[in-house]
Amino acid sequence: MTKLILAVVAASALSGQPAAPKLAFEVASIKPFVPGSGHNGFGGGKRVSVDPAMFRMRTASPEEMLLFAFDLVRWDQLEGVPEGTGAYDIDAKTPFAATEAQERVMLQALLAERFHLVCHVEKRDRKMFALVAGKDLKLQSAPEGTEASIKMSPGTNPGGIAHEVTGTTMSAFAHWLSTNSPIEGPVVDQTGLQGAFNFTLRVDSHADTNAPAPSGGRGLVTNVLIDQDSYVAALKRLGLELKPVHGPVDVLIIDHMEKPSVN
Repeated sequence: MTKLILAVVAASALSGQPAAPKLAFEVASIKPFVPGSGHNGFGGGKRVSVDPAMFRMRTASPEEMLLFAFDLVRWDQLEGVPEGTGAYDIDAKTPFAATEAQERVMLQALLAERFHLVCHVEKRDRKMFALVAGKDLKLQSAPEGTEASIKMSPGTNPGGIAHEVTGTTMSAFAHWLSTNSPIEGPVVDQTGLQGAFNFTLRVDSHADTNAPAPSGGRGLVTNVLIDQDSYVAALKRLGLELKPVHGPVDVLIIDHMEKPSVN
């Protein structure tokens, strides 16, 4: 990754064009996470908080930092991450009102500076899923200017959930499925649908057949779960399908990474 950056700078210099300014946090604090300190993320398992002025991570492992920094969607897109590097809290101030994409690049720079990260990208053949459109689509075209969002609320059956999707393209939705659902592989958009859409993805839970039977003879309590099958069924009700495929996926190879200098 460092070689790629140097190559870009060198090419700019040879062409007589000024090099693009380096994106980096104005100031950043990295502290080891202390068990029992009373915090564990930002709620709901969320490890990252992004706004234009501040970037924060809580209880973040190096794997979680790398996934966010390089916009990767699956843990199997990382190879060579050293073990025993711990978990960290990061608080970093941006030098201007930054977008999420810019903050990802700033985190890459921070990892290189403080974790001495050296890495490169290779293609690997991986199992993935193609999101395809069926004949009976139940999607509504979003009015122009609709803000893109995906919000979660309780579902209609016990333990179920509903995702209210607005102003979202199928490409963005496929990426969201890759990073926010239990689907066991990256999802790529092959619907051929253009534009943004509004719809509700209603995901029903089902009985966990692998859960131990209730003890003590008290009632008929049954554990429920939401898994890949739950999402496949929810998508099908919208006229969308997931087709198993194989294809090249970017994998980040870690050549070197150390415990960070903390402050």
